Amino acid sequence: MTVIPLVPDSIPILDIRILDGNDQENIWKILKSVFPNWSKEYTKMKPLEEGLSNIVLRFDHDNKIDEPKTILMRIRTRLADFIVNRWDEIKHMHLLHELGGEQKLYAVFQNGLVYSFIKGSTISVDKFSVPKYSERVSRITEIFLNGRNQLNKFCNKSNSFTEELHVNIA
Repeated sequence: MTVIPLVPDSIPILDIRILDGNDQENIWKILKSVFPNWSKEYTKMKPLEEGLSNIVLRFDHDNKIDEPKTILMRIRTRLADFIVNRWDEIKHMHLLHELGGEQKLYAVFQNGLVYSFIKGSTISVDKFSVPKYSERVSRITEIFLNGRNQLNKFCNKSNSFTEELHVNIA
């Protein structure tokens, strides 16, 4: 029995497992479930090479009619489960989006996630005085400060619920 703790109803949970980054059949099953109007003809896939414990695929979709969209698909490897608690990651990603963060979680599948792409780069300390960077850091800090109490309540509630699930299942 698989238990999916506290994934909001608004996020589809797909019973699909991707075998590797070349499993086009299952990759497209997931993409078509989340974005039914997407086609291979207008979608470019690019593997991202910087993941330590995941396979990350970038998809750029532009059919010249709708607004272009870029998303990421993260395929978890076994190593990832030793590094990050998947369910904590999902609930925090969703909660941060609800509190005004830009990254949106589109779907959860057996061994991964589909979520929005946010273009970014690392900035050096000297750039914090540049308004476009300082305003961005300020916004992120505001999300954190305003959401800290809600996040703590959410985490406490979910931890209690998860512990209760484990007791009832065992």
